[in-house]
Amino acid sequence: MARFFKPQKRKTDTKHKEITINRLDHHGAGIGHLNGKSVFVDGLLPTEIAVVQLTEDKKITLVLE
Repeated sequence: MARFFKPQKRKTDTKHKEITINRLDHHGAGIGHLNGKSVFVDGLLPTEIAVVQLTEDKKITLVLE
């Protein structure tokens, strides 16, 4: 019998967190770091500080909307 892959959903901490943007990616989104993971935020420039709410947690990166 074949087994089918079922991705496990990761529990995302939806509390608001403060983040400082360090640089830009090739699409122009700001990149910061939380808990050792990269966080991509549209509309922010390097050295800007923002309070963000995480919407998605991936294996490598956190994505914000």
